[in-house]
Amino acid sequence: MADIYDFIKELAKIDIEIEDKEHNFYSLKSYVKRVEEDRILIDTPSNNGVTYNIPVGQTISLGIHADGGIYLGESKVIDKELSTISGLWICHPYFTQHIQRREYLRVPASLEAELTVFIDRQKTEKKVYNIKTKDISGSGFSYTSNEPLDQYYDIECTIYINDSDNEPVISRCEHVYSKKITYNGEIRYINAFTFVDIKQKDVGRLVKASFKYQVELRKKGFIIIEE
Repeated sequence: MADIYDFIKELAKIDIEIEDKEHNFYSLKSYVKRVEEDRILIDTPSNNGVTYNIPVGQTISLGIHADGGIYLGESKVIDKELSTISGLWICHPYFTQHIQRREYLRVPASLEAELTVFIDRQKTEKKVYNIKTKDISGSGFSYTSNEPLDQYYDIECTIYINDSDNEPVISRCEHVYSKKITYNGEIRYINAFTFVDIKQKDVGRLVKASFKYQVELRKKGFIIIEE
C-alpha cells in the first residue's frame, strides 16, 4: 500500500500549515527540491507570492494530494539552505495518514459546533444547539445528546476550526440517524449527520483538523480507537 513517502520526490507540491507563537495559523505552498536519506529540502514556503520565514525547530503539518486523496504528516524544520538552491531542510514526516476522498474516514475529534434546526418550511421557528463533535470527516459528523433529534424541516451546521482561514465551516446537513446507547448506566443518543452543500475547500480543512486532533492525542499518550 502506498504511503506519503512514495510521493515525496523532486518537484512534488506540498501544502504546509504552521502555528506561530501567537497561535496564528498560516496555510502555505511549497515543493520538494531534493530528497536525502535523513532530510528533505523544500522551497521556502509562500502564500500568494509572499514567502514566510519559518524558524528552525518549527513543527509543520504537511499535505500531499495524490491517489484520489491526501497524505498528511507532521515534520519539523531542521536547517536552512543558503546556497543557490535555497530553501528549508525538514525531517521526514511522521504521524502520517492517508485520507481517501471517496471514503472520508470518520475519526474521533472533539470540535466546537453549532446546530441550527429549522422547524418549519418558512424557517421562522428554529432551535440552536451548541455541541461538541464526537467524530468528524469530510462528509459528516456525529455528536452525543440526552435526547434524539426532534422533527425538523432543515438543518444548518457551523463547525469552528482554529486554522488560517479564520472562518467556520458552514453547511446544510442531513440527519442520518439518532442511535440509542447506554453510557455509565444512562440513556444517550449518537446523532449522525452528512454534509449537503459543503465547499470542497472546507472538506480539506476538516480532514486536516481531525488529523491534527489525532496527532495531539498521540503526543499526550492517548490511544485512538476508531469505532
